[in-house]
Amino acid sequence: MKAAHSKSLLLVWQLTELEAKRLGANGLEPAHFLIGLAKAVDVDWIDAVNKETADREAILEEVLREMRTLREELDKLGLEPRKLRRRLRRALIRQVENENKAKLRRGAEARQAFRAAEKIATLAQSPVFPKHLLHGIAVAGSETLLGLLKQLGFETEPILKAEAWAGQKLGSAILSGGAILN
Repeated sequence: MKAAHSKSLLLVWQLTELEAKRLGANGLEPAHFLIGLAKAVDVDWIDAVNKETADREAILEEVLREMRTLREELDKLGLEPRKLRRRLRRALIRQVENENKAKLRRGAEARQAFRAAEKIATLAQSPVFPKHLLHGIAVAGSETLLGLLKQLGFETEPILKAEAWAGQKLGSAILSGGAILN
């Protein structure tokens, strides 16, 4: 059974889509989700969550807790959120903003990262939180994304260590058989 996506992850996904559309993207890739994750830790969620929202207090409690955890995870990886966002935006921007009002769909690498995040969350017996997506992106190990981060001046060694850690958590048998990503 697939793990449910948490409210905090769905909010990150909405931020990611807004960012990707602003950059003129035709789809959502792991780099866009990294921008969304990095943006989410700096949002003032108390003001951002509508005061009329049902279960507002419970949503805020989860979101604030998960954003603290996500910031700690980004710090461990040596990824300063503002710097990460700015550099990725500059590298990904297209000349024309995407006028498409329809929802953007995830690309193959992003779907692979989500499958890994869902597997990590399932093993943790929890919904998929933003930290799981961050680790899922590391496990999916997009060479394109790692190359881009290196080109932008980020140290990729901590990300590769996170990938190895998550791989150990998932079990080498699962990863070697490809089941994590299928």
